[in-house]
Amino acid sequence: MRNLVSPFLGPESAGGNMNRDPSISVLTSCFNSSAVIARTYASLKAQTFTRFEWVVVDDGSTDDTLAKVTGFQAESPFPIVVVDRK
Repeated sequence: MRNLVSPFLGPESAGGNMNRDPSISVLTSCFNSSAVIARTYASLKAQTFTRFEWVVVDDGSTDDTLAKVTGFQAESPFPIVVVDRK
């Protein structure tokens, strides 16, 4: 799982769809964060401002942090970009 480029920077966003383009990127670096990553995701889902993307940079976790984030990607109302630095 390695997605180093935001989907908003690719050619599909060249039309400037304001409903899709995020205003900000929320960056989270993590290492073996399985016990707390769900709280971070829940906090982001509770935001009233929704034009953001969540960029999760995992620095080689050996627990199930990446599996949890992948599960969040499937249901998330906002884009999640994962950078796996294994």
